[in-house]
Amino acid sequence: MEYREPPPPLAAAWVTKKNRAGTHFYFYNQETGESTWAKPPDAIDASSLANAVSSLMDNQSNSAKALNASSKKREREGGKDNDKKEKESKSKKQRSSSSVPKGKVRAFHILKKHKDSSRPYDRNKKKISRTKEEAREEIEGFKDMMESVEGEELLEVFKATATEESDCSSAKRGGDLGPFEYGKMRKEFSEAAFALPVGGVSGIVETSSGVHIILRWTD
Repeated sequence: MEYREPPPPLAAAWVTKKNRAGTHFYFYNQETGESTWAKPPDAIDASSLANAVSSLMDNQSNSAKALNASSKKREREGGKDNDKKEKESKSKKQRSSSSVPKGKVRAFHILKKHKDSSRPYDRNKKKISRTKEEAREEIEGFKDMMESVEGEELLEVFKATATEESDCSSAKRGGDLGPFEYGKMRKEFSEAAFALPVGGVSGIVETSSGVHIILRWTD
């Protein structure tokens, strides 16, 4: 292709020159001394360059828009998730609150500590050496004894046994813990006491304090 007008901008080292007649332009490489009528392969086409730059800018703009839209979507979804979690948390708390027994119960208990209890000392502050299995066996014996009596007689037998055998300070009151709300005692103890009918004796209840049996009574 012969150029009668100045050709597009060229890459580095290439320049345009006119022929001797001054009618056409040709290309000359100042580094290699090469000359050619044809546009060098690495010559820059201004319009192509402009189009490429414009296309790149459009792509960047579109990417930014897409990223912004995606970010807003995540924010909306995140807000919805947070609302959902908050509602679930409130619902869970309400369910938990409604499932907690109301009111108070009055209970007596007999406690046998063992060497793995949180405070393995008896009422006389003597170190306890019995094992948990031995503590369970003693409590089982007390429970068997309670099965043969009921009513006021049960209460009297229970109180007498607690006074003589319990490792709790309540022994001086016959094991009487008085009225208490749910959760005031250890979880296992509260659950067992509130599950009993009035006049009922629990099975073996284990807590960190030791091994218990519980008698639920009226106020």
